[in-house]
Amino acid sequence: KSTLIKCVNALEPFQKGDIVVDGTSISEPKTNLPKLRSRVGMVFQ
Repeated sequence: KSTLIKCVNALEPFQKGDIVVDGTSISEPKTNLPKLRSRVGMVFQ
């Protein structure tokens, strides 16, 4: 789970596949990552 959040925040690169949040691919150059990050959160246990 933490690796997924790191990939969404572009802190850790991924080699295969694609991450899509609400129909928006994070690997597209036109994606507004700051806006996307504001809609994604992490709940610690």
